Amino acid sequence: MNGVLVLVMMLSFRSDCSEYGYVHDPVFAIDKAIRGPSRPYGPQPGDLLLFSDDRLGWTLAHNLAKTGKPHHSAIVFRMPDGTLATAQAGSHRDTPSKIGIMRLDEHLRYEASRTGRRTREIWVRQRKTPLTPEQSEALTQFVYEAEGRRFARVRMFFLMTPWRAKGPLRTAVVGKTDLDQKSYFCSEFVVTALAACGAMDLELARPAATFPRDLFFGTSANRWVARSLCPLNRDWEPPARWTACPKDAPSSGTPAPAIE
Repeated sequence: MNGVLVLVMMLSFRSDCSEYGYVHDPVFAIDKAIRGPSRPYGPQPGDLLLFSDDRLGWTLAHNLAKTGKPHHSAIVFRMPDGTLATAQAGSHRDTPSKIGIMRLDEHLRYEASRTGRRTREIWVRQRKTPLTPEQSEALTQFVYEAEGRRFARVRMFFLMTPWRAKGPLRTAVVGKTDLDQKSYFCSEFVVTALAACGAMDLELARPAATFPRDLFFGTSANRWVARSLCPLNRDWEPPARWTACPKDAPSSGTPAPAIE
């Protein structure tokens, strides 16, 4: 059944569309605007994918956790056969309650084909420079070691309570990196993967206190999280809106709001 679904999505994908879709001008703005001309997305290991939609449930849950859009994140890595793929905790097509792997082209087409989510936005934070071969290999190794571990549903609930790891004092201790953890939520997994491959500082990283919104802006009101995210705005481009097919901005352009 899954194979049939993928085939239908591939057949419905316009022939004039790039294999990995298109990105637009990168900017620190969470809105629905398309800025700048379309250009083919050239992915590489370490790229971050960020997802958002207008569902009321997700909006309320993230507000209770004292965060906001975007609502989900994933990381790009290279499989042993050289194929680019994504790894994510939660929201995986086949194993939504576990950490799952999907080929990048299939994942992007799957996300582009999803309906019933009102307005859906996808952003990419691309690496400014490639990961080193050693970093890329370490990222791949960690992803395969973590594949199949649980999505942290229970801890996701606690993130909406005063017992969350993101409290200004608790973050220093509770939010530390654990490469052998049995469960992760989405951004926690992404940050742990970056720390495991050396793209982020293993000691400074605070995965359990980092949300997709923190990855989007590369900073946080929590100083423990903010200092761990310094490499993001140094080594990654700002978030760029992703579309499946070319979709140029209006000629008049849309000004970007100031960074939060």
